[in-house]
Amino acid sequence: MGELKIKINLTEILLLLLYYKDDNGNRSISGRLKLEKLVFLAMKELEKRGYEIVDSDFGPYRKRPFSLRLYNIIDYLNVDKKALRVIRRDKIEIFQLTDKFQRKIEEEIQKNTNNKKIRPILDVIRSIKRLNILSDDYLLAIAHTKYPEYTTKSEIIERVDRGIDKLFERVSQIISRQDINELLIELKRARSKIASLLGQ
Repeated sequence: MGELKIKINLTEILLLLLYYKDDNGNRSISGRLKLEKLVFLAMKELEKRGYEIVDSDFGPYRKRPFSLRLYNIIDYLNVDKKALRVIRRDKIEIFQLTDKFQRKIEEEIQKNTNNKKIRPILDVIRSIKRLNILSDDYLLAIAHTKYPEYTTKSEIIERVDRGIDKLFERVSQIISRQDINELLIELKRARSKIASLLGQ
């Protein structure tokens, strides 16, 4: 009998992403699109490692993978500042944990520091948070390249191509050389995959 999968939900992924700092020392995430992409990429990386995401409703929607459930979670956590603070600045929403929840997550992580089943989850989330310094276009390019099944055909091709062309100008600053080589192989396949989807 196989080992039961460890379960994790979108709320936990979201809170952990907001807990960790990116390479510029920022915990906050600017913009719903970026928050959505980072949660999506973290979710897919966790799934690849055998974790079960129990409440994901991500699916292809216009130009991107989209989750209505994630938007509802954001709104719920922001009610009365339960866990999430949303600051609006120049029409951009900036998401950050409340101080109370920051401390609560810190305590939970300290308790599970040596837990061999939990540690890989934290490593994945911390790694994905490093992508926070990328623009939305770069994140869309990564999501579309790695998971083309979450895109719709004609609406994404130009934006993805633009993002792919620019991606390596920044991506080498935040991921290892091995990861770059793996991503390069995927990017080389991306255009042919997209062209095939479009019947070109």
